[in-house]
Amino acid sequence: MELTRVRQFLTLAEVLNFHRAAEILDIAQPPLSVSIAKLEAELGAPQSPAGIAVDYRPLRR
Repeated sequence: MELTRVRQFLTLAEVLNFHRAAEILDIAQPPLSVSIAKLEAELGAPQSPAGIAVDYRPLRR
């Protein structure tokens, strides 16, 4: 697992928007999407179809 991908994931989880996360990370949005998909695959997490929002915030009980 690359630390860059973890950093990208954490940024995405904070802002909950791929475009904004890419701006903060100073990269284009398509490579960020690819990187997150690779991280999800590496961790065995379900990959969301394109256009479906993924909520990475913790569940509130």
